[in-house]
Amino acid sequence: ESWNTSLSYPGAPAIAYSDSFRAGLLFNSITSSLLIGFSVGSMTLGHWYLVSSKLSFQPLKCLTGILCLAVFLRLAASIYCMYSQGSFWRESLSGGGTDFLLGEGLFGLFVSCRFILGILLPGVLAVLAWRCAWIRSNQSATGILYVLVAFVFFGEILSKHFLANRGLGL
Repeated sequence: ESWNTSLSYPGAPAIAYSDSFRAGLLFNSITSSLLIGFSVGSMTLGHWYLVSSKLSFQPLKCLTGILCLAVFLRLAASIYCMYSQGSFWRESLSGGGTDFLLGEGLFGLFVSCRFILGILLPGVLAVLAWRCAWIRSNQSATGILYVLVAFVFFGEILSKHFLANRGLGL
């Protein structure tokens, strides 16, 4: 019962939740936590390399590699949730791209921002940070990871906004 109550906060969701969507929400929450955790952890470790230059680069390489995987899993979770709510998305996209982006309170524009700033850019930045770690360029990797963390937080805030206000798992 508490599971149903938490999913309908603050009121009734915009669309009914299917069992596959409920499983997707769990996947969504886990990948959100992984992405935030590995992005902040990588950035903190990268910053530590600026303080102590004699550290082995292997942990930073490993952590940024896992961060790349976390971004990919976060994308997969969002796509799965969208797929499990397919009727809503088919209806939203039925009017065409312009209606989706600019109609109904700029809903589509915010969805686009969630994916571009919250998944696409962190994915690119994670790969760049991983490549910088491989060539032992810790200052570059750390700077990239700082920017990545900002984008991840922005994207996850938008994701939680869509879940709380529209019942959408993005």
